[in-house]
Amino acid sequence: MKNVIVPVREASASFVLSKVDSTHSMEFKSYSRNKVEEDIIILETTGSYSIRCCLMSVFTVAILLCIVSLVVIWATPFSTSISTLAYDVRESNFNTIKNFIIKTTNEVVMISEVNQHLMSNNYNISNTEKIIADTFQIYKALYHYHSDIMVTVYVGDNRGNCLGIMNVEKVPMLFQMWEGTGNPYNETWLTTCSDMYLHNTCVRNNTPDIINPRFNMTPLVEIAKQHPGKPYWIESYIDVTMPNVVFISIISSVIKKGYTEPPFYFGFDISVKSISDFLKTILDKKIQSTAFVLEADTGYIIASSSSSLSFSTVDDKGNIERKTGLTFGDPSITKLTKFILDTFRSLKGIKCDQTVHTEYEQDFVAVYRLCTPQGLNWIVVLSSLKWNYTGSMTIAVIVASVCSVMVIIFGVLASLFLSVRMVSPFAELIKLFDSVGNLEMDKMSIKLSRFSEVSELQLNFVNMIKQLRLYRGFIPAHILSQLENPTTSVPDNELTSHKSLRKKGIRKQSDASVFIPATLGQNKFSLYLEKKHISILGIHIVGFSHWLTTIPHSDIVGVLNDVFTEINKLTKTSMGYLGSLENGTITISWNSAIDQTRYEVKSVSSASTLMKKLNDLKSKWHREELHLIAHTNFLMAVAEQEVLCGNVGTEDLKNFTIFGSSKKNIMSMINLGHKLNIPITITENLAEVCQLNFNSRLIGFVDFAAGSDFLNENKCIYKLIKVFQLGESKNVEMNEWMYELDQKEKLGVWSNYNAGVKAFLESRFVEALVLFENFASANKTEDLPTTQFIIECRKQINKLSY
Repeated sequence: MKNVIVPVREASASFVLSKVDSTHSMEFKSYSRNKVEEDIIILETTGSYSIRCCLMSVFTVAILLCIVSLVVIWATPFSTSISTLAYDVRESNFNTIKNFIIKTTNEVVMISEVNQHLMSNNYNISNTEKIIADTFQIYKALYHYHSDIMVTVYVGDNRGNCLGIMNVEKVPMLFQMWEGTGNPYNETWLTTCSDMYLHNTCVRNNTPDIINPRFNMTPLVEIAKQHPGKPYWIESYIDVTMPNVVFISIISSVIKKGYTEPPFYFGFDISVKSISDFLKTILDKKIQSTAFVLEADTGYIIASSSSSLSFSTVDDKGNIERKTGLTFGDPSITKLTKFILDTFRSLKGIKCDQTVHTEYEQDFVAVYRLCTPQGLNWIVVLSSLKWNYTGSMTIAVIVASVCSVMVIIFGVLASLFLSVRMVSPFAELIKLFDSVGNLEMDKMSIKLSRFSEVSELQLNFVNMIKQLRLYRGFIPAHILSQLENPTTSVPDNELTSHKSLRKKGIRKQSDASVFIPATLGQNKFSLYLEKKHISILGIHIVGFSHWLTTIPHSDIVGVLNDVFTEINKLTKTSMGYLGSLENGTITISWNSAIDQTRYEVKSVSSASTLMKKLNDLKSKWHREELHLIAHTNFLMAVAEQEVLCGNVGTEDLKNFTIFGSSKKNIMSMINLGHKLNIPITITENLAEVCQLNFNSRLIGFVDFAAGSDFLNENKCIYKLIKVFQLGESKNVEMNEWMYELDQKEKLGVWSNYNAGVKAFLESRFVEALVLFENFASANKTEDLPTTQFIIECRKQINKLSY
């Protein structure tokens, strides 16, 4: 006996998709254009630079240029001035030494000549007391002005006698070495003169205070004979009693008529210790400076700024050994003496009265040869460390360098601070642009910069964001999902199958011609078409057409905003493609615009979740006194089938389109659900896939458009499919055991109903009728699917009874 089934068929569909006639095989030539966008031209440059680094470099280079310019401006004239001044100072110091020596010696010469002229007029040298009185008066006069150099003032004859006044530690003493005055020939008596300023002659005791051996006066007598009537310097000498003092003497002989040789002479002994003291005073504040005087004829050192060293050595036998510049003991004097000898070959290699300025190692060296008509022939040397004259310039350069470094450091820090302050708005804009690139434009905070150009750029960016937000509202959800999740990819098994089809010629022969994607698994933003299985959810607003005629449009907009808010949340989380609102029906598809796995379960669970959210909205609308809208019902249908979908249009304007009978089938299922008061209906294949996750029950049958010829209604193949109601989820929450028990009872509420359906399909109508009636009696409200099956069971039982 043939089973009789009562289907519910939709007479008219919202739209009709016809299929391509299989007899006319049509090849779809898919292509992708490697198009160069002429309106966006990116010119590549060699290398990239950071604005912050550039600003720091500009500031640093500017500071360096300023510092270098300033240094060049002041250093050039300053260094020239310093060099000139240093030379002038060296020259002045050296001239001071020369002038002191020349002045001192000239004054001694002048004194000697004056006294010579005084004694030349009938001077009686036999009158010893007069000699003592005259020399005492000369001593007193010279002591007042030249106490530091004066040693002895005396008169001597050509027989070696000598009589005068000697300065012994600033005490005048009668120097007596004259025959006939009481002292033996071989002795020299020294007797203190008392109260020099009270007497005009040497008032003394008859007994000498000091008795020394007789001095050899032969050299002085010989000089007097060689230079009669003229003052003349004799070579320096050192007394054995004072080895650290160098003496020089000037002899002025007196010429008298009747004498073949000068009968007597005037002598003046001086100490050059004052010259050494003067040299030490001049160089006291100069670092590593040396001054000394050499005797050109003998090479003996006469005076030196190194006063601590001795000018001679005396052995045990009383022999005196004079020191030269090479043996003096001061390393600097030894080096300079060698340098002078090497440079001029000898001390007399320097011309008389010539000054030579040169450099030796780290010193400036000045050498002067003093030559006088009176026989004085000395070499005066001054050596001073260059630092004494270039130190100020060096210190100035060091200070300037340190200040420059500090200025550079400060400038770099300032440039870093300024560059960070200037670049920070750009860095913030870069982050914001990155957010815009990721379509994250919901929450943005921008602090306006104090730079007018930057603040203007920020305001323009804000205006751009406002425009982009407006544009984003019109971008399909799947595009946003693809942009926000660019890593979404095609399942490997599906991609492999399509690649194999493309290798076979991009065309497959079956019951109809099909289209194969042009760029499967590549960029979903290019033009393409592909054949694939999708799950589609239809959401129908019951009475939507009535809204448009009876409810203010502002209320409709607000209500639809609430509806689409929940739908958008769902599509974003489940990666679904949101279709348009047509005649009160909204569609959401999975595995269409974005390749997904387990898309069947996603579609069914999304329908269950969304129905709860929309029902919650009705409570909200009721609180807002939208009573007419609050009584609106939502019907949903979920189907899984094969369609042709992809981007069509142009490169500049693309439209994602689904070709197939999916909407027609969805509307058939929604109509069935509306007739039977079932909120969510699903197809049999979805019920099988989701049987572990959700309860479901068979509620009826509809004609389901299938096949590949979607666009030809006459050739479209229809088949009767089972339609199920989606029930409660089988995922029991484990919060409390009482709640768990209640949930399990809800999950088993359709057990009798499903047993009756099974008996009905197996033609056990009596058993099925009992099960359906038991189920109906257990429910407090009328269940239309159960009523329909009860009626059908009775019809079939009545037919069997005849």
